[in-house]
Amino acid sequence: MCFGTDTYVVLDKLFELLNTLDPRENLYIGGHGCKRNLLDKPVYFHSGGPGFILSKTCLTKTCLKISNIEEFIKEWHEICNKSTIKEKLRDNLKMACDVAMGYIAQCDDVNAKMIKIKDGFYHCNYKGHPCCRKTINRKEIISCHNMSLKDFDCFTAILNDKKK
Repeated sequence: MCFGTDTYVVLDKLFELLNTLDPRENLYIGGHGCKRNLLDKPVYFHSGGPGFILSKTCLTKTCLKISNIEEFIKEWHEICNKSTIKEKLRDNLKMACDVAMGYIAQCDDVNAKMIKIKDGFYHCNYKGHPCCRKTINRKEIISCHNMSLKDFDCFTAILNDKKK
């Protein structure tokens, strides 16, 4: 699993999810995400903030695809430069490892099965800030992003109270 440093992962929920999946399958798993046009083709990616998971098979195929990271970075920058997006966004895209992973997962050599967990991986914090205030389901959170240090403590206290 790859996620941001300001992300809270609810391990019980993560393990519950993983126990429903076959690690031998070629899986790219996440939730909150978006699409970007790359080389005139829409590419979906799971947001890197709350994280995404690669099954062992997907990780192996990904490593074979990008066996030389320096070469892949050059290739990725070329893809970004050739994509029809505004120049300012193009520079941000070059640094977007979550978008790059979505691209790789959908390449013919990897061709991962996309698993989108609707309630589970949130780009917002446990309160739904900034984007899911009315729709976040705290009981289903696997990971939530944009967490302050205070948010980490508060959400931990909420989860511990529920366990009592």
